[in-house]
Amino acid sequence: MSRLRLWRFVLVFAAIYGLLMLPWLDLKPFYGPYIRGFGVVVFGQSGKQFLASVKDSAVPRPPHVVLFRARGAVDPDWPESTDTMIVLMNSDGPGKPEIRAVGLDSEQIIWIQFSFFLALVGATPMPWSRRAWCLLWGVLAAHVHLLVFLKVVLASHMSDLSMIYLSPFAKAVVIDAVKLLAVVSGPSMLLYLFVWIFAAFRRQDLVRWVNGWKESLAPSGKPLPTRQQKRAQLRAAHKVTNET
Repeated sequence: MSRLRLWRFVLVFAAIYGLLMLPWLDLKPFYGPYIRGFGVVVFGQSGKQFLASVKDSAVPRPPHVVLFRARGAVDPDWPESTDTMIVLMNSDGPGKPEIRAVGLDSEQIIWIQFSFFLALVGATPMPWSRRAWCLLWGVLAAHVHLLVFLKVVLASHMSDLSMIYLSPFAKAVVIDAVKLLAVVSGPSMLLYLFVWIFAAFRRQDLVRWVNGWKESLAPSGKPLPTRQQKRAQLRAAHKVTNET
């Protein structure tokens, strides 16, 4: 890859990532509710049943509750960046139910990492059809990332409330996973980096970007045929076929 092309990629990447991370570009009203809705569908059905039981006493109240909601006036002690609350309740025992609230920052959960991926895709010179393919894989990776993140966070706190049982080894694994996914963005960005490499690049891109790959990809040490040579070979093959 030429130095000019490398610098162009770096500058475009930095510009796109910087724009997506500007404070005035507040997209939490869009992706925050989506994250909560995703959590309700995958993990929070008991929370929906609990809310229904509050409105209608005929609806049975679940002993274990996982409730996703937006941060409200009843959550003044959480940082300003917190926009998503998960309320856990275990009433499967004597005495008062055990309740715990978990606050999440949806920007830290997914937007920082997904913006990194969008900047990589935007800075990479490739056809728009392939960009769409990359975005499809990126959205899929974002959902997998969100699923694993919510799973380990819930497992960590639910085990503390005796809502689920985790062995000491499993508990240690969950705690380490929470630290990796919730505290440090690097491992999550590594996932998107692999997705970008997988979805954005083809074999011929190595020939175009990386010096020396053209010779290494050629069979028997011979240089790869040019586009004009390939067309000439195809025309010759069609001519032979028509004559026969």
